[in-house]
This record gives sequence, structure tokens and C-alpha cells, in this order.
Amino acid sequence: MRLIAATIALALCLTAVAEEAPAPEIKFKLKGADQALVWLSGWSHAADQILSADAEAVEATPMCVPPGYELSSQELLEILNAKFDGATVTPEEASAALFKGLMERHRCEAGE
Repeated sequence: MRLIAATIALALCLTAVAEEAPAPEIKFKLKGADQALVWLSGWSHAADQILSADAEAVEATPMCVPPGYELSSQELLEILNAKFDGATVTPEEASAALFKGLMERHRCEAGE
């Protein structure tokens, strides 16, 4: 429940900041979500928390990122735009594509 509240608070803060910056191009439609960027921001924050978690949690994640790496909504938007250009997708389809795209971008090399 706290994670949901934190995600909502973060999304509201990011929405206020986003009003000052030019809106990124969204080439897909997220079914059932009026604000794709808010959904994407929440997904980004949750994934970033997993990737920056303690060593035990990171070992369970099939991705390797350098210390201090911060996942950005822009990186996620690039993945979704490339995969779903012009399409309408469900949040579940988008989540699966994001996870696969991140694993491809941040694949662990042998010995990592």
C-alpha cells in the first residue's frame, strides 16, 4: 500500500515537472490508461528500486547495471515506441515488453 501511495506521489510530482518540459513523443496508446507517461513513470520508479536494491535482490534480477545507474522513463519510452509504434496495447503487454527490452539492453556478461 505504501508503494502505491509513493508511486502516486511521485507521479504527481513528475507531472508538475513535466508541465515545464516539452512532452516526449508517445508512438503507442496504452489501453485503459489516460496518462501513459504517469503509468510509465510509476513503472520506471518501481523497476529502478529493484535494480538499485540490496545485493540479494539484484542477484535475483537477470539484468546487470553499473553502480549508481538510474533507470529513466525516457529509456522505457524508447523501448515501447520501438515495439508498439502506432499500436494500442494493454499495460500487461507493455510491462512484458519493458522487462524483455531491459533484459536485452542490460544483459549480464559472463562472470557478472
